[in-house]
Amino acid sequence: MGCESARKMMEYGSKQLGIRTYHAETNEYNIGSRRMLEKLGYEEKGREGIEEYRGRQGRMIQYEYIVPENKNFLESSKIRVI
Repeated sequence: MGCESARKMMEYGSKQLGIRTYHAETNEYNIGSRRMLEKLGYEEKGREGIEEYRGRQGRMIQYEYIVPENKNFLESSKIRVI
């Protein structure tokens, strides 16, 4: 899933379903996934567990994103909307 698709899914979940907190997890070696989560505004919360990714054993990184109460979802994301 790309960054824009993930942002739209999160926006829908927040506006239509009232979801305020999102959690994600990825392998430390999955750089593309880590960059996407950080670009979306997720913050690293921990590193627990080990999983194989492309033949390498790596720590699992847990992320969290809390939708700000006082901001529009698009404004809170680090993604520029044109």
